[in-house]
Amino acid sequence: MKKVVAIGSFGFGEGSPSGQRIKSQNVYRLLIEMGYDVSYVEMIGIWKRPWAIIQMMNRIWHSDAVFCMPARRNLLTVFPFVCRLARMRIIPVHYVVVGGWLADFIEKKNGLQRLLSSIAGIHCQTRELSNTLNERYGFNNTDVFPNFRITNYKSTAHHTPGVLRLVFMARINRLKGLDIIFAIGDLIKKAGLDNIFIDFYGPVHSKDKLYFEQSIVNYDFMRYVKSLDPSEIYPTLERYDAMLLPTHYYTEGFPGSILDAYISGIPVIVTKWQYATEFVEQGESGIIVPFDDDGSGMFKAICRIKDDESFLNKLKQGASIKGREYSPELARQKIETYLNI
Repeated sequence: MKKVVAIGSFGFGEGSPSGQRIKSQNVYRLLIEMGYDVSYVEMIGIWKRPWAIIQMMNRIWHSDAVFCMPARRNLLTVFPFVCRLARMRIIPVHYVVVGGWLADFIEKKNGLQRLLSSIAGIHCQTRELSNTLNERYGFNNTDVFPNFRITNYKSTAHHTPGVLRLVFMARINRLKGLDIIFAIGDLIKKAGLDNIFIDFYGPVHSKDKLYFEQSIVNYDFMRYVKSLDPSEIYPTLERYDAMLLPTHYYTEGFPGSILDAYISGIPVIVTKWQYATEFVEQGESGIIVPFDDDGSGMFKAICRIKDDESFLNKLKQGASIKGREYSPELARQKIETYLNI
């Protein structure tokens, strides 16, 4: 049985996890389900825990492969240490990328570029990122490793005729598009619409807490509900008609909230971040508006699904179909390939 060590920011037991932590946890769980002898190393605060560094060294030294999932800071600090140690034992290192920022991040970091080009694989969330790394830096070790969820959930469609229920589920901060949603709120008020409701779920970013609280009270059709436990996500989301994600993060990879929406059988209305068209089929699984939208484009899309129930039903069906593309089966096949090379 092959021994595999997973190294990432897992944050087990630390409340609502980020996309980085969810992906790290899912890769770790999938490796276990596939029957490998798996151990993990927590990257969070590792340099403050000398015993954890010794443990990581020991686990890498006695492993057959390493799966590493570093965010920006740990890519600069922990990741080079991992690669150098693995190289001493000729152990393959697989970098599972979360997000779409890598190509720009390494632009002037020649040492990191050389290190990345030498590892067994750079497994990207998006085709565009994989292609960019190949074209810009000459990497020949990239591929696409899809986002996924380990679940067999079967969604049930919900809709109240004449009412549109919208949901935002992500970290609640301005860069995820809070300002756009409040601009939409102004347009809803101006139009005198009383049948559109918007609920927020997710951890509130401390820096934007006051802004969020002072803004949301201006709209009696908006409310903050809570952060959802993983077991609550799909039965909660399926009761809505669509998800809003007007992100200002242009280099988002594949936002996990969109995947959760698809599994729950609801479409998405999003701004056109860099990789949007890879994951949202315009008019099929959602609606994409310009990245610099001021709220008017998203409001127009909302009004369309409000007034055209057959179109809304088409989007819901398309979202459910899209969700099936992100089962763990493809991820399993990829991992088997990586470990059998």
